[in-house]
Amino acid sequence: MLIAEGCPGYFDDNGRANTRQPGLGLDELFGVLESAVEFMPDIGNEIAFTMDDCFVRGGLYRQVYEVTIGNARGTYADGTCAVVENTYGKGRTLLVGSFPSVGYFDSDGAENPEYFRKVLMWSGIEPHVAVSNPVVTARLHKSADHLYLWALNTSAHNQKVAIRISPAHGTFNTAKVKWGSFDGQFVDNTLDVEIPAEDGLVLQLGS
Repeated sequence: MLIAEGCPGYFDDNGRANTRQPGLGLDELFGVLESAVEFMPDIGNEIAFTMDDCFVRGGLYRQVYEVTIGNARGTYADGTCAVVENTYGKGRTLLVGSFPSVGYFDSDGAENPEYFRKVLMWSGIEPHVAVSNPVVTARLHKSADHLYLWALNTSAHNQKVAIRISPAHGTFNTAKVKWGSFDGQFVDNTLDVEIPAEDGLVLQLGS
């Protein structure tokens, strides 16, 4: 599986732009040809596209594609192709014509978190822990004997959140509070909780 952002293989070994884009044979891999490209780092924050009804902020480059054997998955505002998926051999590829990572970085994470969730879903990868509220940060920590959930709310307001633990870690229906307050239950490895402002929750998970 390969996921690539804009203009892969654009230059050859001598620093010259390849006449066929994507270059270095990647056009066959991704199932597209470039139809237009703009290098615009100074106004890259104006680049945006839609993928599966999700608005995505790009950056740096705006590469437009003509689909050959792939499938279009996203478009720019003018309707031109921005995202293409393809099957190559036993693998899958996803080519994105701009840089959502730049949009995410420039906005301090405010832009594009839903895009990255969709890409994870597309790839078939389930997060170890997922939250319904992006203000809350959740992590799993594993000791020799137990699995712990840490959930932090660094904002100035109480935050309600649904937290889901991947079934890959097991099935959970009990939790022992190590920090904070929680008197609920797990349903399908998901718990609903409200975390006070500038506080956290630490749970020892049990089955």
